[in-house]
Amino acid sequence: MIVHELEPHDAVEALRDGSCDLAITFTYNLIAGDPPPGVSRQVLSVEPILIALPADHRAATGEVDLRVLREEQWIAGSRGTTDHEMRHRTSRYPA
Repeated sequence: MIVHELEPHDAVEALRDGSCDLAITFTYNLIAGDPPPGVSRQVLSVEPILIALPADHRAATGEVDLRVLREEQWIAGSRGTTDHEMRHRTSRYPA
């Protein structure tokens, strides 16, 4: 078995160009879309998305609506990664 570590978009491209046989990826329901032509996607697991906050933060209890955190300073992945895209799209929605 040979394993490559790639971001979801890159993993799907590797699958499409034949450089790998399968890709385990993830998506957020906020930005999910149809798989590209020639790719079938099956759900293996549904996992919660977690956010880490200081214990005394106003949103540190219960469920969090990301829109109310859009003005906060975030730590997120590099541009082009799925979590960066989720943060970018979240900032477009009014609270």
